[in-house]
Amino acid sequence: MKRKNRIVWPNDAAWPVREGQNDLILEEKKRLHRLYDSERDLWSVGRKLIAGVDEAGRGPLAGPVVAAA
Repeated sequence: MKRKNRIVWPNDAAWPVREGQNDLILEEKKRLHRLYDSERDLWSVGRKLIAGVDEAGRGPLAGPVVAAA
């Protein structure tokens, strides 16, 4: 089964529409697209599985972060 690599965005109509809100939504979409560039680059050269780690912004308080996939 082939999986399509794409971002699924919430329906824009579901977001609260307030003055200036659309600009914020557009900027967030652009930011997320930039973050997604690395995965797209890896998929384009044939990589199928990608793993990552995040230490929640404070760093690994309990020691080094080790991850395996």
